[in-house]
Amino acid sequence: MMRLIGSDFLFWSALHVARNELIKVVLATPPELLSAASAPEQARVNALLDNIMPLSARAEGLRMDTAAGKKLAPTALASVHVPTLVISARDDRYGTFASAQYTASHIVGAKFLGFDRGGHTWVGHDDEVLSEILKLLNASASAKHQCTFQTGELVATQYPCEPAMVEQFGKRLIEIYPAMQKINTSPDYIMGLYTFAMAGCTGRFAQMTPEEIGVNGEPFFPRQMLAAMIKSAREVICPAPKA
Repeated sequence: MMRLIGSDFLFWSALHVARNELIKVVLATPPELLSAASAPEQARVNALLDNIMPLSARAEGLRMDTAAGKKLAPTALASVHVPTLVISARDDRYGTFASAQYTASHIVGAKFLGFDRGGHTWVGHDDEVLSEILKLLNASASAKHQCTFQTGELVATQYPCEPAMVEQFGKRLIEIYPAMQKINTSPDYIMGLYTFAMAGCTGRFAQMTPEEIGVNGEPFFPRQMLAAMIKSAREVICPAPKA
């Protein structure tokens, strides 16, 4: 399979002579399930497969995704405080069902949407999935939260927050990067930095050093400031699991 990555010709050939194998391996969906699905569902899933072309434009990302999947590290799921929807099917050939259940059960307020059949592309359940996504987005857009800090100051935020953790993050940030004192240390500004810095705990950012993120983050923040934000987040929001 890895030989296909990067070769538009090989992938195009497989689309025409071994399509069911690609549906099974690449889309992680049982081909027989798709064959029995409605015409709109067949069209949707087949479009997903066809739109992978040109494969060469996605080769680097596919290789990174494959490499990352082989060395997943524990994630501080309890530190996630945003509306979350986790979706999977038992017959997903990537085997995501158990980990999806685990993820949803460890994020406060998360909803798990699980199906017995559907594969990785949730065949036969697209309307239900889209409906749940719209509910999540509408609820998130209308939700209003407030952080009440020890000073008594209120900060409106789109997401639920833990004031004590935000304050601890701000204190550590100032310790690491004293220049913050001259920039802005108001609760609403620190709250914004806290929300931004949470990204340093997730995805490919979790594999990067604070210094690497700092360099790539310019000109939005000074590199030393952004590196300090990520260091503070990793100490306060998502500390590394103890061995």
